[in-house]
Amino acid sequence: MRGRAARSGAGIPAPGDEKIVDSRAPVTVMMAEAAPRREDLLVRKWKCGQCGYIHTGDAPPETCPVCGAPKEKFVEYIPQR
Repeated sequence: MRGRAARSGAGIPAPGDEKIVDSRAPVTVMMAEAAPRREDLLVRKWKCGQCGYIHTGDAPPETCPVCGAPKEKFVEYIPQR
């Protein structure tokens, strides 16, 4: 990143950091942080049906570390994009 945004640490491009995609409209270049990371696409996630805790791993935990719900209360969680 360059310009004032790099110094401020705000993560928002500074005025003048636009990229011309179409000659009719300047578009601010967004950071790649908004796109899902490749690692996230390969990792399974599980959601506790009792408290909403999200567990990352190949299988759900034996018990929920937050509320103590059993493994059977977990369902595979697929985030909406």
